[in-house]
Amino acid sequence: MVRRAIVVALALAASSVVANAARAQDAAGARAAFEEGRQHAAAERWAEALEDFERSFELFERPPTLFNIASVLVRLGRAREAIATIDRYVELTAASPDRRMLRDAQALREVAAQSLRTLELEVAPDDARVTVDGDVAEGSGPRRSIVLDPGAHVLEITAPGHAPARNELPSDATTLAVTLDVLPGELELGSDVEGAELSVDGEPVGTTQATLTLAAGMHAVRVVAEAHEPFERQVQVQPGETIRVFAQLVPIIDEPGVLESPLFWGIAGGVLAVGVVVLVLALTIEGPVADPYGGTAQVVVQPLIEF
Repeated sequence: MVRRAIVVALALAASSVVANAARAQDAAGARAAFEEGRQHAAAERWAEALEDFERSFELFERPPTLFNIASVLVRLGRAREAIATIDRYVELTAASPDRRMLRDAQALREVAAQSLRTLELEVAPDDARVTVDGDVAEGSGPRRSIVLDPGAHVLEITAPGHAPARNELPSDATTLAVTLDVLPGELELGSDVEGAELSVDGEPVGTTQATLTLAAGMHAVRVVAEAHEPFERQVQVQPGETIRVFAQLVPIIDEPGVLESPLFWGIAGGVLAVGVVVLVLALTIEGPVADPYGGTAQVVVQPLIEF
């Protein structure tokens, strides 16, 4: 049991030694990166200085390194990041603040805040997505206030069914109004009858098959062909989308005239036949007969009854 405890203690001690050695190595690396950052800052090579200070802070989190990062960010025109970094510095030093460093940090934060400007943006449609230099800007609706770092910026606005807009904002721009154009739609119109005439909104657009780019909204479609019933529809074209309409035309069946109808001749033939029979019977039964008084009579003469 004692032997096992000794082994555990030795392992913990070794682990502590390794951890301390790693921390010492990180501290040495952080110090070296910090000094490189100071040299680059002295040469006003701000991008390299920022990279050095950030590497130093990643290895060893020291509040003075954060202060230097914020200072370099202000010089690079990245005031919003500088303010966030100073706020983090204040949080880290809250337990034991260095009053001089705290005053310097507050002064640096004020300089960063004064360099910011607000862009008042009016945008349509309301659900448009706005990015500034590739980063999504906060806010929604038709009117938005966007806080910008000093300098020029690239503003991009996008929305479904609309053409995107790209604006290069000069360093003094404080207002902007952007209305995105609605994308057109596409209509593919066709018919199963070769040579059928196609029209949209009363205008001819071709025969048999046609692909058209149309403004979004309702459109009247008509397809006609000889000896077929016309095809007419109202179609809704959506922005940026394709709608397909295929007209299957119904042939027109010719109806014969009254004098050409078999039914008419069938009825007429029957009537004629009955008429002939009636005429024959009339001539046979009611035809001219001898009149006892001479001549002929047009009516049937019944014989006299004899006693």
